[in-house]
Amino acid sequence: MIGAIGKRLKRLVTGETSAFAEPYGAQEKLVLALLLAVALAIRVAAAVWYPSVHHPDETFQYWEQGHRFAFGQGMVPWEYRTGIRSYFIPGVLAGIMKAVAALGGGVGAWTVTIQVLLSALSLSIVATAFAWGRRAGGTSVGLLAGLVAAVWFETVYFAGKPLTESIAASLLFPAAYLLCLPHRARLFPVWGGVLLGLAFVVRFQLAPAVLVVALATIVVQGWRRSLPAALATLAVIVAGGVLDWVTLGSPFQSVWLNFVVNAVQDKASSYGVEPAHWFVSHFSAVWAGFAAVMVLLVIVGVRRAPLLLIIPLVIVLAHSAVGHKEYRFVIPAVHFVLTLAAIGAARLHDAAARAYFPRRQALGLVLLAGCFTLTSVNLANQPVYRGNWTRTANGIAAFEIAAGVGDMCGMALAGWNWVDTPGYRALGRDVPIYPLTSEAQAGELGPAFNVVVQRGGGWESLKQDYEEVGCSGNICVMKRAGSCTPMPDETVNPFLVRKGE
Repeated sequence: MIGAIGKRLKRLVTGETSAFAEPYGAQEKLVLALLLAVALAIRVAAAVWYPSVHHPDETFQYWEQGHRFAFGQGMVPWEYRTGIRSYFIPGVLAGIMKAVAALGGGVGAWTVTIQVLLSALSLSIVATAFAWGRRAGGTSVGLLAGLVAAVWFETVYFAGKPLTESIAASLLFPAAYLLCLPHRARLFPVWGGVLLGLAFVVRFQLAPAVLVVALATIVVQGWRRSLPAALATLAVIVAGGVLDWVTLGSPFQSVWLNFVVNAVQDKASSYGVEPAHWFVSHFSAVWAGFAAVMVLLVIVGVRRAPLLLIIPLVIVLAHSAVGHKEYRFVIPAVHFVLTLAAIGAARLHDAAARAYFPRRQALGLVLLAGCFTLTSVNLANQPVYRGNWTRTANGIAAFEIAAGVGDMCGMALAGWNWVDTPGYRALGRDVPIYPLTSEAQAGELGPAFNVVVQRGGGWESLKQDYEEVGCSGNICVMKRAGSCTPMPDETVNPFLVRKGE
């Protein structure tokens, strides 16, 4: 009785992919290597050609804190003053920045280095999609699933961004594959456990999905084979707790205090509250008419790999129960759905090929891959999404212009909020920054700065003494002659403390 229940649960988790996968042949390895090379090239090109910031958190929770840890300069938001953010990601970024700086590289060099490394990490998604598709239907299905993961606009857009959601996605997806399907390699569960633990450390909000993967591991692998994976996961999570203890003052502080502040005290709701169905509505808008096609493909493919639907459902439902919602929160779910959709598309193709064009199956797969690629390009360029690719690009460029002013001794921000700026990580200079809230304040603080980065028009009083250095869009850099008289209490970090931001 118990054995029968166990077999049914295992079939529910693995679907029709329960058999051991054969080792990759030489041709498959070559195909996968080429696919990964193409995926990396697309990601790096997108990150370099389209400098953007998806959300202020990307700058001020990660880029900026990495710069602060590495070089001492950075704006410190309330999350870090309160101690609800782990130092893990900023610490890694700081190490890379210091290493590149030691080799003589500046802001541009370590920015691109980090983007390349994050893009390389995201290749785990492509490799996992290939492997899962291969298990579900052979090499051709694996190639289709890997190609979809390689070219899909959301996977490309988020790949080079140091956001917890995108990094956790690169960890959770391969962890689920290594843990929840049977493998001959004994170390696969251990590596899967390490990745699963890291996914939790990077983004503890994925805890429900992590728990589902852990339970599925027990069902598929059994207790004994699951034990090494469980120990590996636990070791990584404990290490994350110890890191908090050393850096923040108490074990797991970035988890429990974050929950207390944002959930119990409801701080997160101050940034906006959305209805429970918001994620469904948002993705329906982002994917446009293809959303209906995606649903159909998922339904067709789900028998082959049910877990590819179970995990994203858990992610979306868990985040739907919270009032404050953002598109990026459920990005880790997208890669599961895309792979399942690719499997469903391959099944439909196989059925049509057998009935109508048995000798043109390869051509049919090429056309199918082309359809996914063209759909991705089209969705990436539709009005509802197009602005993401260049968001804050003008600000980044303006700060680069300001960084080139050799005798800058103080910089003021006029006409825009600090949270909209790219921060010290784009400036790369050890100079005080003064947020200006009015022209009257600009006059009072005038002696403290000799460079102004202004967004929009107005601020006539500044134009009397300043000359324009350069502009990017509606953001201009202006400079006056002379030195500065520092006013430390008016710089950006004391300003943030007073504002509680």
